[in-house]
Amino acid sequence: MVSVSGLARACMLLLAVVASGCLTSNNNVGLAIESFSSLPTVGPGQAASFQVSLTNAGGQDAQVEDIKIYGLESWEALPGTCRPGMIIRPGLRQTCKLEFRAPELAGSLQNSYAPKLSVTYRYKATAIKWLIAGEPADLAGLEPSRLEARSAATAGPLQITISLRSPVLLSSAAATVPVRVDVANSGDGIVCDGGCSAATWNRVSITVSGDGVNIAECASKALDLYKGKSNSAICMASITAAQPGATQRRIEANADYGYITEKVAAIAVSNKV
Repeated sequence: MVSVSGLARACMLLLAVVASGCLTSNNNVGLAIESFSSLPTVGPGQAASFQVSLTNAGGQDAQVEDIKIYGLESWEALPGTCRPGMIIRPGLRQTCKLEFRAPELAGSLQNSYAPKLSVTYRYKATAIKWLIAGEPADLAGLEPSRLEARSAATAGPLQITISLRSPVLLSSAAATVPVRVDVANSGDGIVCDGGCSAATWNRVSITVSGDGVNIAECASKALDLYKGKSNSAICMASITAAQPGATQRRIEANADYGYITEKVAAIAVSNKV
């Protein structure tokens, strides 16, 4: 909680945080499968190398929890270099490969396959909202631009938005105001609450805290995402006049979640190779 006299400095801090890459906006991509490919055709019993390129286009570290290929159950898996535990920093690319041996053909000249690469990774989402609170006399002399709520959010597939009115009038030295926290899966994958299993798909847990704001009602809340895409929580925030004059208050919402992203390739096994 800071006084309005420190608002300019706080806003400069906000801009610095945004510029640093920790908090930004308008980017719904986290860890992206940039490419997933192999030779178009291999012979029976031959090894096939699937080249994988992963790029972290978001604002947080991405930790790969699982990486596998579906659709090649009849193939023999061979040692590769794509492994769980890889950590990819924001803006960086990681390349690796998955190796398989093609099956023998039984009375067929060619079999076609559509292998699907599935990557599960951990990511974080954060949204911050700054608002101004004070008694009417304290707010009357401030420029309108100083009374507006200011926001910042991390880039990634899960977007969190905090909405509330600003300024908050403390006419009786205290006020209770509604705070809306919207959570949206803006990417093309599946959000998981913690570890990714079918039981945790399309669900996320958020934590909401405040500086100069009591918002214990939503300290921890689990949300089911409607059709895998969005949901919201309404919390009541209690704001008191802890010091004279208009002050800036801070509300922060966080989610530590899993995410599944996939990409399909094509390969054939042929006797003509």
